[in-house]
Amino acid sequence: MRILREFLFADDAAITTHTVEGLQQQFNRFAAACSTFGPTISLKKTQVMGQDVNELPCTNIVDYVLEAVHEFVYLGSTISDTLSLDAKLNRLIGKTAATLARLIKRVWEKAKLTVLTKAQAYMACVMSTLLYGSIPFTCNLQRILDITWKDHVTNNTVLERTGVHSMFTLLKQRRMQ
Repeated sequence: MRILREFLFADDAAITTHTVEGLQQQFNRFAAACSTFGPTISLKKTQVMGQDVNELPCTNIVDYVLEAVHEFVYLGSTISDTLSLDAKLNRLIGKTAATLARLIKRVWEKAKLTVLTKAQAYMACVMSTLLYGSIPFTCNLQRILDITWKDHVTNNTVLERTGVHSMFTLLKQRRMQ
C-alpha cells in the first residue's frame, strides 16, 4: 500500500496507474485521506484520461463520476491521450504568436526604440515563450534512455546521447534558412 501523504499539500496533482481498477483504488484512497485530514477535492476540476487505450476510463470519487477527457493541461504542458506532442506544440506556437501580436504596437512600431532594445524584447518575450516548453522534450528523451533524476544527467548530455538538437539550435537553424 502506498502512502498518499504528499497529496495532502498539493494544489495540482496527477495520479497515474496502469489500469482503470488501479486508478479507482487510488482515487478511493485519496478521497478517504482527504476526508480524514481535511483537504477538499475540486470534483469539477478533476479529470481522468487514458493513454493508448481503446475507450475512455470511467472512474468516480465517492458518487461523482469524473469527466473523461482526450487532453488536458498539467503544469503548463498539454497531455494528450494519443501520446502525441502536436497539441503541446500547437498551444506553444499559439502563445508565441499571441506574444508577438501584443508587441506590435508596444515595441515593433515604436520608432524611438533601438534595434537592440527590440531584439532584447524579442528574446525576453517571444523566445522565452517559445522555449518554455523545451524542457519537457528533454524529459521525454530521458524516459527513452531510461534515465531518472537520481542519475544526475544534464539536459545537454541527454541531447548529445540521443543526437537530438535543442529547441534553441533548431530555431537557430530555421532562422538561418
